[in-house]
Amino acid sequence: MGMRLKLTVAAGAVSLFALMQVLSASASVVPQAPAQSVIVVFKNQDRAQPATRSALGARRRTLAGIQGPVLQQLATGNARDVHSYTTLNAVSATVSPAQLSSLRSDPAVAEVVPNGVVHLAPPTTGAAASASGGGATPLPGACAPPGKVQLEPEALKTMSVDSDNPNAKTARSLGITGSGVTVAWIADSLDPNNPDFIRPNGQHVFVDFKDFSGFGTSAPTSGAEAFGDASAIAAQGREVYDVSHYSALPLNRPCRIRIEGVAPGANLVGLVAFGASDVAPDSSILEAIDYAITTAHVNVLNESFGINNYPDDGGSLDLIAQADDQAVAAGITVVESSGDAGVTNTTGEAATDPNVISAGASTDNQNYIQDGFGGTRFPEVKGWSNDEISSLSSSGFDQRGRTIDAVAPGESDWALCSTDLDEFAGCASLAGNPSPVQSFGGTSQSSPLTAGVAALVIQAYEKTHNGTPPAPAQVKQLIVSNTDDIGAPADQQGSGRVDAYKAVLAAENDNQPAGGGAAQGQTVVVTTP
Repeated sequence: MGMRLKLTVAAGAVSLFALMQVLSASASVVPQAPAQSVIVVFKNQDRAQPATRSALGARRRTLAGIQGPVLQQLATGNARDVHSYTTLNAVSATVSPAQLSSLRSDPAVAEVVPNGVVHLAPPTTGAAASASGGGATPLPGACAPPGKVQLEPEALKTMSVDSDNPNAKTARSLGITGSGVTVAWIADSLDPNNPDFIRPNGQHVFVDFKDFSGFGTSAPTSGAEAFGDASAIAAQGREVYDVSHYSALPLNRPCRIRIEGVAPGANLVGLVAFGASDVAPDSSILEAIDYAITTAHVNVLNESFGINNYPDDGGSLDLIAQADDQAVAAGITVVESSGDAGVTNTTGEAATDPNVISAGASTDNQNYIQDGFGGTRFPEVKGWSNDEISSLSSSGFDQRGRTIDAVAPGESDWALCSTDLDEFAGCASLAGNPSPVQSFGGTSQSSPLTAGVAALVIQAYEKTHNGTPPAPAQVKQLIVSNTDDIGAPADQQGSGRVDAYKAVLAAENDNQPAGGGAAQGQTVVVTTP
């Protein structure tokens, strides 16, 4: 509320000049409306020139002409934090109320929206136990025999990616590892020098690692999401970890595992938008998407976050969805987590975008047996079942009448982490101790697992199509039309649980191989008009 000035003036005691001075002084202490961080979206999105490598220069020149007058206006008005985007034709800035009004009346501007915030999903795999146990015997098959090491995550077997059984039909049995494909993820930070992010030849999995949070890549952070995403995609499976004491209810013998990503041959690009907190402004995420497309030139982009707006307007006001659309137009496959709000809740944005692959979560329960934490203490428990819909997985129908595309394991599997809790606080075990691995879950897991399968599909397609990459719509079609029905309602499982072997086989045989490439067998792919 503005200050109300009360004046008592005796007749003839105050001159008009003195009165004006008093009024001027009072006006100077009236609070001014605060500056506001906004994103200015232009009407002309130049869709004829997507941000592909070949059209990028022309697009930048066109957008410079469109954005120029607004950028000049912002500079003249001393706006702060001004940033120009290329993928989405937009500008972010902190502006005064007068500038905001002027921008909204600009005929070249479609909308001026507040610079909102996006939250990473919170951990979904339980809390630390408070009492120590004497050590339980793991159920048969939960851990490798003494002296052996078990391949993890269990999702590799569930999705027919890889297996300890050399005779299993998997994507790896077809020789597909994601080699030559670059996958980016947007999350918090991690340690790119983790031994399991270094290949046997000494080369790093990470080819780029950049901060957009303003905190820097080495600032303390949770780390759980970034390690989980990167691990699910491209962990190398070189290190051996004993998870028998991960919780305060330990096993009575070692349980040794090694952690391999779905696409260990892929290159990773880490984009840190969530720095010292689990919150990021839209502007930082848009910068990260922009960089992935225009600078890193990635093939796949994973986004394990979302916005649960209600009502869901279908994406017209969701700037991240608009940027994702531009990414797809530029040839990048985008995978988005559906959200962790439960099966009775609708899918969060930007997973409602029909151009992305939206991934819900199914179950992998072996993890709960191995960490000794859950109901495995009860003698009635004799085994575990997979391929159910996780109770946390968001699904349902959006306002377009669509539901999620597919599900992948999201409850729960092992992923890499760090023993440096001062740097990565989210890496504590369920017993509260520093841990090089974590029990990772949620649609934050199912999304990067699906992104890894997208990398496999791209490599497989290029293998039999003379190096020609598939379009994002083809990648989505090959994954979604080759899932496994797990018996859940369609509005919970989408088309089914992702099957990497089927998707890779279909990719190798999709349509007629270009340039005389050789088909690799027979399969059926569902096509759309």
